[in-house]
Amino acid sequence: MSRLSTAYHILINVLSTILLTASNYCMQILCAPTRDEVARAHRDGQGLDIGIISLRNLRYISKRKSTLFLSLALSSIPLHLFYNSAVFGVTIGRHYRVHYVSVNESDTITTLSAARTDLTNEEWWKMYSTQYLHDAADLYLIADRIGFKLDMHANGSWVLARPLVWENKNVINLPEEADVLVVGTTLNDNGTFQQKNWSHQVSYDLRNGHPASHYPGLIPWPQPTFINASISPLGIKNLLPNSGSKLIENNGGLWLNHSMDAAAVDPPLHIIHGLSTPTADGSKVQIALSFMLVVIACNIVKTMAMFLTLRELSSPRILTSGDAVASFLARPEYITLGMCTFGKHAMRNVCCLFRATLGAEPQLLRSMGVSLLALADTNRAFLCTAAIALVLVTVLLGVQQSSLSAWGTASSLRLNLAPQSFTAKGILINSFIANFPQIVLSASYFAVNRLCTSMYFTEEWNSYASSRKGLRVSDAKGEQRDTYFLQLPYRWAVPLAVMCGILHWLLSQSIFLVRLDIHGENGQLIPSESKSACGYSQSSTLVFALVTVGCIVVILLLRLRHIKVGIPIAAHCSLAISAACHPPPDEEEPHLKPVQWGVVRNRFGGEIDHCTYSSEPVTAPEPGKRYA
Repeated sequence: MSRLSTAYHILINVLSTILLTASNYCMQILCAPTRDEVARAHRDGQGLDIGIISLRNLRYISKRKSTLFLSLALSSIPLHLFYNSAVFGVTIGRHYRVHYVSVNESDTITTLSAARTDLTNEEWWKMYSTQYLHDAADLYLIADRIGFKLDMHANGSWVLARPLVWENKNVINLPEEADVLVVGTTLNDNGTFQQKNWSHQVSYDLRNGHPASHYPGLIPWPQPTFINASISPLGIKNLLPNSGSKLIENNGGLWLNHSMDAAAVDPPLHIIHGLSTPTADGSKVQIALSFMLVVIACNIVKTMAMFLTLRELSSPRILTSGDAVASFLARPEYITLGMCTFGKHAMRNVCCLFRATLGAEPQLLRSMGVSLLALADTNRAFLCTAAIALVLVTVLLGVQQSSLSAWGTASSLRLNLAPQSFTAKGILINSFIANFPQIVLSASYFAVNRLCTSMYFTEEWNSYASSRKGLRVSDAKGEQRDTYFLQLPYRWAVPLAVMCGILHWLLSQSIFLVRLDIHGENGQLIPSESKSACGYSQSSTLVFALVTVGCIVVILLLRLRHIKVGIPIAAHCSLAISAACHPPPDEEEPHLKPVQWGVVRNRFGGEIDHCTYSSEPVTAPEPGKRYA
């Protein structure tokens, strides 16, 4: 069952990853502005983000595109909440009885053995100590000896403690120190012990304790985690052979209706092996119809939104940095003229409504080296922090117990964060708890995708200061180059998508929705005892945490790389890109030719030089010099 559940979750997470990357692609297309929308934002003194998903752009793009963008984003929430829970495991738990059989009941044991599995003490103890028994029923324990608790008198005499008493209640006098046999003895007619066939001996002061608890060969009255267990004694009167004499009072309230969590006064039994009643494993993988309908509805919304998004590709828009540079080289903006040394952060401090007066002032070019980490936006840092917090939480879940549990849905561990109810409300709450981390992980994917896109954007943008090449655009013409997967190259996009799918699958194996169906001894479902719960696996959690930490370390190492800045960092800002694109007026179609950013022939007169993207020869700007 666990293998089938794992296979289904692999398929689900492959499909989820495809939907996630497709949604990311379409959302990036939808928030990509047209040139007119960029111009309108610039007139308002605002810059738009180019080449990445940006909520800032929604204010200026059309309502149709904003609606499609929000449809794709909002439909992902219920999809992540219910997709993995649409297929879940149903664990079976059965009521069963534990029977104690005397080793002398040879005929009974022979009959029982014919249809049951013989287990060693280690095997039945491990098997029946699990919380939910799904492939076995009644357990028959074969006992050959019994122990008794003793009560001491002040004079050193002792009797067998109640409620277990000998029929012959004579007081037996023994020395203060004696070799006492408690197990495997017979009783003479006069009520004295016959020292015969001793299997264990101990020198023990009877006034200081009970020797029965000091026999390592005895298994005490069972107190493992037996669930729904009861005792049905069989042949218990014959545990001590004595020519048919009745040695133990048959107290019905003590034996026939005894519970497994009995008091400590009950006698220890020496078990030699057990017989387990095998049953068919009723555990299964089930589809939640209501959850699947929600998933189908969300997929329909996404499919329609993606179809309408693809139709938007027919209209010209600025998808990548190359598209933006090409557009501004073809039609330079007067509003950013003379601000060629302004990067994104400098543009934030300048009001575009006064560009006419500020643009003519030459600005000092500062050369510096910078790590890519310094270019991270606070929202990305916040989401990455959320991802780290998610890892820490899952690690804490993984170390709650001393030993690792089974992998994935085979684990029997349950979280107690919500009522384990069999009702629709209980299933919904547990499904939310199990799948909310999937939403956090998806948000982290968008954040990391944006972060990687920004890193590549910065490297690509900065490379034009040192080499001449054609612009990478979404619709190549002339000597332009075709774009990658939007802004992100395939060598980045593919590993990122694959790792996202792996993490989603590992998370689905770390915390998941399970249903527990409790059946009575007659095999009938007991709804009042059945429940839904949120299960988790320590092994899966540990692997998920290690892989996630590894991914974060790789990304941080990439961000810590030190680059030599040769061009003011635009960081997706349309204003900064526009400021870098003011070629000489007589330059013909520079956007269709290989270009490079640098100092061009003076277009303003005087001693102030100008930097721009240009298809003409350029020289490297000098740090500490003013440019306009």
